[in-house]
Amino acid sequence: MGAAKPGPLSLSSNPPLSGKAAVLACGPSEQVTAMINAGRPDVPLIRSTPERVPELALDLVERGCRRLVVAGTEASHAVVSALGITSGTIGELEDAGVPWIHTRDLALLLVPDGFGEPELFVDATAT
Repeated sequence: MGAAKPGPLSLSSNPPLSGKAAVLACGPSEQVTAMINAGRPDVPLIRSTPERVPELALDLVERGCRRLVVAGTEASHAVVSALGITSGTIGELEDAGVPWIHTRDLALLLVPDGFGEPELFVDATAT
């Protein structure tokens, strides 16, 4: 038998995330599936329902996450709202139409539905 693929992170252990990237996704996503298949156990991956996204985003940032990759249009809106982000600086493109957004304390990659290649999340969490 092969090695087990990493699954969604359980927040019950609440590990510190200082400086780490994390991926927050709602529902199935081709990009997230590619990340799981690439075997990125070092990157916290949280799949959630839209209702829990704000709470999870706040928890990740409170635990020190400074690079947050968000999959889905609805999830992206919820994260920006929950974190109270009203402005930021557009940074480097991770993929066509998907730039990093830098705030004072956080780098966000908001990936709307239908944007990005399947490897996007693998590449975005590699650094």
